[in-house]
Amino acid sequence: MTINSNIIKTRAGYLLKIVSLILTILFAACSKDTKMSPDENWIRVYDHSDLNRLFYSLDVTELTDKSFVILGSTKMDTTVWPTPYILYTSNEGIITRSVQIEDFISPVPDIIASDGGLYFFCMDNALGTHVLKINTDGSAPTPVKSFPELTYPLSASVVTGNRILLTSYNRINKSTVLTCFDANFSIIWSNEYSTIENYEEKVRLHLTRQGQYFPFFTGEVKQNNSDFYFVNGFYNFVFSLLFINSANGTMTGVVNGIPYSAAASSLIQRNDTSYIITRYNEDQNYINPKPDISFTTVSNITATGGTSWPEIEKYAFIKSIKTILNKKEIIITGTKTRSNQVLLLFFNAKTGSLETSRYFGSTYPVNLASVIPTSEGGLVILTQTFVAGRFPRIQLYKIPPEKLEF
Repeated sequence: MTINSNIIKTRAGYLLKIVSLILTILFAACSKDTKMSPDENWIRVYDHSDLNRLFYSLDVTELTDKSFVILGSTKMDTTVWPTPYILYTSNEGIITRSVQIEDFISPVPDIIASDGGLYFFCMDNALGTHVLKINTDGSAPTPVKSFPELTYPLSASVVTGNRILLTSYNRINKSTVLTCFDANFSIIWSNEYSTIENYEEKVRLHLTRQGQYFPFFTGEVKQNNSDFYFVNGFYNFVFSLLFINSANGTMTGVVNGIPYSAAASSLIQRNDTSYIITRYNEDQNYINPKPDISFTTVSNITATGGTSWPEIEKYAFIKSIKTILNKKEIIITGTKTRSNQVLLLFFNAKTGSLETSRYFGSTYPVNLASVIPTSEGGLVILTQTFVAGRFPRIQLYKIPPEKLEF
């Protein structure tokens, strides 16, 4: 386990000096301690001296002192599995410490806030699942629990009652697995949902960033005073959205995708009676803020309808969150456009109407990883960028509340 307690500075040759100069001019790179108040907007690109090292952005959270913890992953361009990488920054996005964890691989792209601590799931070389606690003092993460029977962890979330959901893939039984934990990461129940084909190779290519990146996700919805969990993953012979009995993990309904071409990409509860679902079909993306979905029947993803959004990139990652902006409940749906910009769509949580949209971009390509509200009422956007169009690095935007008025 390697701990780097300083901002990494460029040392490796003339080309990297040019890259750093570009960063300084265009992005106010994090090695330059600019004087700005914490409520101003800024962009930070976290460069690294090794041009052969790849970095991936996963999730970000704000601490009580308004500083940030970024969960990422990294690997050499000649290796297969990425390892966990954690950045600690000031409230202005300046790196204060970074930690690279070499004992584990493939961190799940979700920071779990539970019982006053911050955690994430990851994997060992035998493919078993582990829970690590993020130490906010900047020290190396602490291993908490191990679950060797759960292989290929993929996505996690926190739901009502401080329960934690984790989806994984069982390579032996060829099945999608949903596991429900309590706040102490003790298993309440764990159920499998069988596939007809063996999807292990697709799962491995997804986790190693060498193939299609699938929209694995979990969460919770409510309908007619009933609670349902959901998991997006492989089922039968397609990528499907499964609805699950929250008490015991049995499947109650499913929205089937279309093999290799169509599936759900996000789902969030908009209000007590409605939701926002996004999906892709071939090279088009659709958003429906008022879908008619049954959680107890079998249906097809194309039946969820929605408005085509041609500017969204094919198979784009989509992240939806619910927050308060301008004293209104808003659903923010974030994604990436075909012109390499981050697109944020702001829906009224009560009516489902689109209030406004915002675009964030730069000279270099970006991939969206996470969007979170800040304690001051603004947003933080975590992305991956490609410095000089070639070198994948972690990037963080901060947007103050006055820039989000509408």
